[in-house]
Amino acid sequence: MPTIEELKQMNKKQLYDYCRANKIKGYSNMNKAYINNLILQHKKKGKQPKNKILTDIGVKWEDTDELVNQIKVGKTIEFSDFDKSGMSKRFKGKISRIGYESGSIFVKHDNQEKSVGFAFWKNDDNDLYYLVFSSSRIRSFSRGMMKMIKKSGGKRSPFSK
Repeated sequence: MPTIEELKQMNKKQLYDYCRANKIKGYSNMNKAYINNLILQHKKKGKQPKNKILTDIGVKWEDTDELVNQIKVGKTIEFSDFDKSGMSKRFKGKISRIGYESGSIFVKHDNQEKSVGFAFWKNDDNDLYYLVFSSSRIRSFSRGMMKMIKKSGGKRSPFSK
């Protein structure tokens, strides 16, 4: 098994060849960071990782463009949205369509299609960046809260003391 440094030195064709030779599946059309992670998971567990959730892939800042290119129809993601009681929770869903002109991403969850947006989150423990998705309702709520905080002179609520 190659070391992490050796994996970083390999080009994409070499990584593909390594995966074929070691019967590692799920590498085609993936970026180098994802394939490296797949090989390391295979090395650690002796088998494939159970899921291919796009939001579980961490990359260095210079590889974030490759990660964005992985946002495709059919990919599973986790996203924030409000549940039926109005609480913010994390949900899993598959990307059902992408509005390339509008930049909208739609996720199918509980037989409903939700519009989501994304940002990058840096994990300070490993210095890797991860995609974070949230519904339009969460983003609108957050923008509204920020406006309210600014109007109230920095307090979280105009009713707080």
